[in-house]
Amino acid sequence: MKTPTASVLQRAAQEIADRRDATTECAQRLVARRRAKADLAPIWAQSLVYTYSQVEEVPYPDLPAHEGMVLPIDTAVDPASIEYEYFQVDQGGLADWIDEQGNVMHSSFLTAQRFTGRHHEIGHAYEWTIFDLERAAMAGLPLARLKQDIARRAHAEKTEWVWMYGDSSKDIKGLATHPNIPRTLAPQNAGATSRLWANKTDAEVMSDMTLFLDAIPAGSQEMHFAAKVLMPPNLIRVLRSRFIAATADGAVSLWDRLQKLYAGDSAGQGKVEFVSVRTLAGASRINPVTQTDTSGLAGDLMIALPPDDVSRAAFIRARPVTTLPPQDEDFAIKTLTHSRIGGAKIVYPRSIAIFEFGTT
Repeated sequence: MKTPTASVLQRAAQEIADRRDATTECAQRLVARRRAKADLAPIWAQSLVYTYSQVEEVPYPDLPAHEGMVLPIDTAVDPASIEYEYFQVDQGGLADWIDEQGNVMHSSFLTAQRFTGRHHEIGHAYEWTIFDLERAAMAGLPLARLKQDIARRAHAEKTEWVWMYGDSSKDIKGLATHPNIPRTLAPQNAGATSRLWANKTDAEVMSDMTLFLDAIPAGSQEMHFAAKVLMPPNLIRVLRSRFIAATADGAVSLWDRLQKLYAGDSAGQGKVEFVSVRTLAGASRINPVTQTDTSGLAGDLMIALPPDDVSRAAFIRARPVTTLPPQDEDFAIKTLTHSRIGGAKIVYPRSIAIFEFGTT
């Protein structure tokens, strides 16, 4: 075998070195190209994302008492006072026969009663730091407005609960727990096993409604009539889902029948408005502070009310939500808010009726 000369070996080594250099250069170019693509990846990703300009806020349920849909709101009470009072006068007399001596028995009377109620202050504070303001400004977030909305909502939820269910620790009477308003348990079904509509016939459900609405004129010598009925939404759904007849215009539900029955008549019964109030459902009656039901009630409720008259039945609001000037504390900015409310002022308790269903 012929041994390669030194020149041949040198040429072979040079060729190998040249190939290694070419391979290294190619690899470096490939790595650089991939690095460039990696650097551009965030730009590509951003160009493929569409951002909506409107920020959606989480919705919360309506608060009908706070919004004036249950009773009128009385704002006449001076916030500097600690309680309010009103007087009720009762008068009457009898006319009878004059006796043979011409005497007439004195039979007239006049009585006056004083009623009082208390009101208290509600407070809520919110704060942010100067760094929160910087970040919110950079993100285009209306931080101040959102914080104000939170404060107003907190006051509204507390007011809603107190007006409807009171607060015994503050001696404030709520509408649904007022001790002077007549309360009636719904009748049991034919089998005497349940008061709940889920276990009653259509006829029994309608009988409950007429019994409930007739309780006000029957208990007030026909002087008062229901003008508004507060109902939990689950009972309204029961009335709408049960059908009693079919007509040329379609099926007739218990809800349709009820609306027609109380559309107003010449016998003194005016039109009745039916209002959905979520917290009248036992399952939805939650105190916003404790996150439990502190009302002392059980099951669903219905409440019948007379025509709106702020002098006879109203919720007390002595001070609306008031925001104090912001206060600096180190790097934080703190804002205090307060309002002042009482409970339900009920001058004629027999003009209102409460219907309780219990839990079975």
